[in-house]
Amino acid sequence: MKKLLTLSLSFVLASTLFIGTANFAHAAKAPAQPAVSAVAKTVKQSKSYSMILSALAQNDVIGQFDPTEITANEVGALINKVTQENPQVLYYKSANVWSNGKIEFAYSLPADVMKKNRVALDAKVKKVVASINKPGLSELDKVKAVHDYLVLNTEYDYANLQKNTIPADSYTAHGALLGGVAVCDGYTKAAQLLLNKLGIENHYVIGQIGDGLHSWNQVKLNDNYYFMDVTWNDPVPNRPGIIAYDYFLVTSNQLRKDHSWIEKNWAVATDKRYSYLQTGKTAAK
Repeated sequence: MKKLLTLSLSFVLASTLFIGTANFAHAAKAPAQPAVSAVAKTVKQSKSYSMILSALAQNDVIGQFDPTEITANEVGALINKVTQENPQVLYYKSANVWSNGKIEFAYSLPADVMKKNRVALDAKVKKVVASINKPGLSELDKVKAVHDYLVLNTEYDYANLQKNTIPADSYTAHGALLGGVAVCDGYTKAAQLLLNKLGIENHYVIGQIGDGLHSWNQVKLNDNYYFMDVTWNDPVPNRPGIIAYDYFLVTSNQLRKDHSWIEKNWAVATDKRYSYLQTGKTAAK
């Protein structure tokens, strides 16, 4: 008889209010399994990783893992790794895992809506990337353009946060880029997706603000790593045309003043060359 393992692996759609030094509010999904390092690569899981990614990217209800590589008990962490490293994955909710390698996926939206949103997101990403990726731009220019685009065109979903009614879309790149409304996971994944398309190494980071969960990005420029929290650079309530840079390309020391994360899971950020950008002031655009 095949063993069934039910996994509540999705990020729980619960939110926490954070107030930053610039009076920014933030929310994040809580992983039911421990977060997986964005920079660590598990070679022996590569086949299962590819199979899970292929299924989740198309919102398939049935997927597979290779039971000769990993056990059913290890699939949860691998699914979390896939969702954290691939922001094009939308609306994953939970999974039932069978010891013979079968996975039954559940999602938060109907299949037809998810398909429509996947197509729309792909088209939007291509359009935004084309608007950014101009000849002569440095990698710094591209990262700043992604950051600024999201701050200027996305509003933090504060209204739903207050009512505890945050929809699934606000936790996705689709919500940030198409709906223009997101919480921290939406901002983080939208930045991750755009930077991926621009060929800039970056990673999803999950951590905490106080006792609440939060997410942001790590970016590699000039062989150095930096942290970037787009959410915390977007004023709440929304102030059209205003961008902050307090959390743009900061070091580990700068970020740990009010953020915490399992630091061994991500590269240490020590380079201060962009500290001149963190003025503590906002800029009108």
